[in-house]
Amino acid sequence: MALQMLRGRTDHAIPQTSRAARARMKMTAMTPEEAVRHVLATEPTFAVEQVNIRGVTYKAFKNVPPTVPALMAASRAKQGDGTLDYLAYEGESLTYDQFCTHAHRVAHALRDVLGVRQGDRIAIAMRNYPELLTAIMAISSLGATVVFLNAWWTTEELDYALRDSGARIVFADRPRIERLAPLKDALDLRLIGCRDGTGLGDHDYTALYDAATGDAAPEVTIDTDDDFAVMYSSGTTGHPKGVVQTHRGAVNAVFSWLMQSVLAPLVTPPEPDAPEAPRPSVLVVTPLFHVTATHPIFLLSMPAGAKVTLMYRWDPEEAVRLIRDGNVTRFLGVPTQSAELMEAARKMGKPCPRSITSVQAARNVPPRRLPPSPRPFRMRASPPAGA
Repeated sequence: MALQMLRGRTDHAIPQTSRAARARMKMTAMTPEEAVRHVLATEPTFAVEQVNIRGVTYKAFKNVPPTVPALMAASRAKQGDGTLDYLAYEGESLTYDQFCTHAHRVAHALRDVLGVRQGDRIAIAMRNYPELLTAIMAISSLGATVVFLNAWWTTEELDYALRDSGARIVFADRPRIERLAPLKDALDLRLIGCRDGTGLGDHDYTALYDAATGDAAPEVTIDTDDDFAVMYSSGTTGHPKGVVQTHRGAVNAVFSWLMQSVLAPLVTPPEPDAPEAPRPSVLVVTPLFHVTATHPIFLLSMPAGAKVTLMYRWDPEEAVRLIRDGNVTRFLGVPTQSAELMEAARKMGKPCPRSITSVQAARNVPPRRLPPSPRPFRMRASPPAGA
């Protein structure tokens, strides 16, 4: 989706291509290669350099935020200077500033109450609750490492990942606390209950939030090549493999997608009088313990100025309602979800609004799962990278 790239007065500005700017330009389509060369030469945000990372030379963006917490801070201007509604769930809503405050307060509590220090590994095991996202940012704001645990894992599988990662503090909801309970003594776990897990662990998320001593970001020096997260593979051929991600790796991935949204109008120029794109808004329908939801949806949403809406569980008819009521512009799911969404819209007789500009699936949709007609979605063509 072509993002409206608003340049904010931050240390790490994001480029702008406004309607007025398009009208002033004589837009001539470029090849993808020409567009890349043009953006690299003219837009400082996407300038690259050669860097040596642990003995290997890579190309990396040189003017982007160095860490995930810095990305959150630099994105405030894109989120209406923190005033825009950012996170929605089941009738609840947080502005961007409120979201950041939640993350900062929980970070202070982790440090002051639980003694979490830089380099510690802290796990998260729950369904797609808002606390999952604030916990990610709280943990990383301390320079600790987020360990994503598959919420579908059994006790035995959780045992393996916790022993493998060394994480001993876990944010968890009720079902995950119940599966972790047999491991608590053997692994010396400290469980932080969230939502329906309140009162079942050693600490409660809400109590930690209330006990925090500050709202500002903790003062921690985090190197761009410090570890940000550990995510586990599916383990279909053996034990799951823990994949370590650095702050530089996560942020560079985000800016690669942002760069695609700047390239798109150069390759396929819009009409000079084309209306401004609506504010990006994404519906999260895949698990946040998986990279598909965390990086190109959650992390990208911050500098893209996008709103994020979570669902308790996948329900195609509820997804249609959320898309319509929340002016959602992007849907990224697995193929069956994309097909079920279109079928639900058809059966409900409620075509999704013109705000929806991107429906994506990770693989080809099996023909037998396609609805008779895609007409319930009146969609505009758009590149897949935007939020």
